[in-house]
Amino acid sequence: MNKAIFFLFLTLIISQPTFSQQTFEKLISNSKDETIQDIIEEENGNFLLAGRSIINESSSISGYILQLDSFGNILFESTSFPVGDYSWFSSVYKINGNYYLLGTIKETMDPKDDRLWYLKLNPDLQVVDQKTFPLPMKRWFSYINSIVDSDTNFVLTGYATRNDTTPGGVVFHNHDAFFYKISLEGDSLASHFYTSDIPWHFSFDIIESTDKSNYYAYVSHFISGVTEYDSQRLTLDKNLDSIAIEPIPFYMYDPNSPVYLNETDVLISGKGMGDYPRHHVIAIHNEAGEIINTNHFKKEPYREQPPMKNGISKFGDNIFVGGISNFDIGNPFWSSQNSWFHLVKVNADLSMVWEKWFGGDAYYFMYNILATRDGGCIMVGNRYDDQTQNQERDVYIVKVNGDGLIVWEREISMNDRFSIVYPNPGHQLNIRLAAQHSQALLSLFDQYGRLVLQQQLTQPESLVETTHLLSGVYLYQLTGSTGLSESGKWVKK
Repeated sequence: MNKAIFFLFLTLIISQPTFSQQTFEKLISNSKDETIQDIIEEENGNFLLAGRSIINESSSISGYILQLDSFGNILFESTSFPVGDYSWFSSVYKINGNYYLLGTIKETMDPKDDRLWYLKLNPDLQVVDQKTFPLPMKRWFSYINSIVDSDTNFVLTGYATRNDTTPGGVVFHNHDAFFYKISLEGDSLASHFYTSDIPWHFSFDIIESTDKSNYYAYVSHFISGVTEYDSQRLTLDKNLDSIAIEPIPFYMYDPNSPVYLNETDVLISGKGMGDYPRHHVIAIHNEAGEIINTNHFKKEPYREQPPMKNGISKFGDNIFVGGISNFDIGNPFWSSQNSWFHLVKVNADLSMVWEKWFGGDAYYFMYNILATRDGGCIMVGNRYDDQTQNQERDVYIVKVNGDGLIVWEREISMNDRFSIVYPNPGHQLNIRLAAQHSQALLSLFDQYGRLVLQQQLTQPESLVETTHLLSGVYLYQLTGSTGLSESGKWVKK
C-alpha cells in the first residue's frame, strides 16, 4: 500500500463538507482597465466584489462593484460611484444587512486632492450615506487595507505617498505608513500619518489582539538599518498610538494577511529573502512574536509573489494560501510574460495538502483569495494579454472546491486554462488537459492507496477505459514535464 497516497486520499475525503460545492471560472473582458481590490461572501452564497474601473480614452476612474451568484453569474455591476469623480474602493463589508465600502475619492486628477472615502449602501446596493476625510500634507493614498474590530469600527492601514526632495534637489516619491479609524456611522475617531526619511516606510495589514486591547500592524522598513529581518510587528493602542515594535525573526519582507489560527498564534504571508529568495513564504508566530512554524512555495524557476491584498484565508479548518507564479517585478501589472494564479491548501502545521496553478497563457495577477463557506476558495485578480490588449486588464475570477478543482458535469470549451475531469460523478472518465499541457500521466488510486490504473495521455482530450473498475471513490493524479501537477477525487457511479 502507498501510505502517502492513502493519507492524501483520507485528507481529501475528510475535508469535504457534506453539502454541494459550486465552482466556476469567469473572465470579465471589456475596453476598460478594471481591478478587484476586495471580496466578501454573503450569507446566501453570493459574492460582492469592489475595486475600480478606468476608461483609458478619458482616464476617468470610478469605483466599481460587482455582485455574483454562487455559479458566477453577474447579478449587479456598476461603476457609477459617483459620476464625474475619480474614485476607487479598497474594502467592502456587509454589516446588519447594509454594505460599507472604503476607498479614496478626488474631484481632479491631481493626486494631492485625494480624500479617504466612506460609503454606505442599503440592501439594494443604493447609496444612503457617504463621507470624505482629507489627508494631511498633500499626500495621496497608494495602498489601503482594513479590518472591522470588536467595537465594529473600521481600522485602516497602508501607506500614503508624497513628493520629497533629496539634498541634491531630486524630487522623488516617499511612501509613509498611516493608520485611520472610522466608526460604523462614518465618524472619524483617530488617525496617525507617519513622516519618515525611509522612502519605503510600509504598513500592509493589521489585526486586533485577542484581548481586544491593542492592534498589531505588519510593517516593513520601520527599523532603519535592519537587513537580516526586514519585517516588523508594530503594536498600537486603541487610539492608534504606537506602543512597541519588534522584528519578525524570519526571512520575510512586506508581511501581510494575518489570520488567527487559535487564541495565540497568527499565520502571516510575505516575500522570501535570505534562505528563501523569490519564494512566497508563510510563518506562524505566537503572541510574543516568536516563530512557531514556517513554509515556503515556489514554481521553479520563476519568481513567486503574494497577492496584492490578501494571500491567506481561513474558514473553519480550511486554510488557503494564494500567490502569483512568475511575477514580473519590473512590470508587475501589464507584463508580456505568462504567469499563474498559485493556490495552496495547508494544514494547521503549514504542511501542504495540495497546490494548484491557474492560467499560464497570459499574465495573471492576483489581488485576493477568500475561503468560502462550502469548503472551497475563490480567487480574484486580472488577466492581461499584451498581444491583444493595451493596458486594459480583464477581471479574472476562479472558484474551486475543497480539492482545488473546477468540477463539471458537462462538456466545456477548449478555452479553459486548467485540466478538467468529467463527468464527476460518472460512469466513464473523460480528461481534458489545459491548453498549456500537451500530454500527462494519469494515475488512479483506490481508497486503500493502491494503483488501479495508469495511462499516458497524449491528446488534448482522452476517454479513459474504466469499465473494469467498481463503483466508488478514486483519487486521480495528473503529472507532466510541463509543470502539470493536479490531484483530486473522481467518483464512479
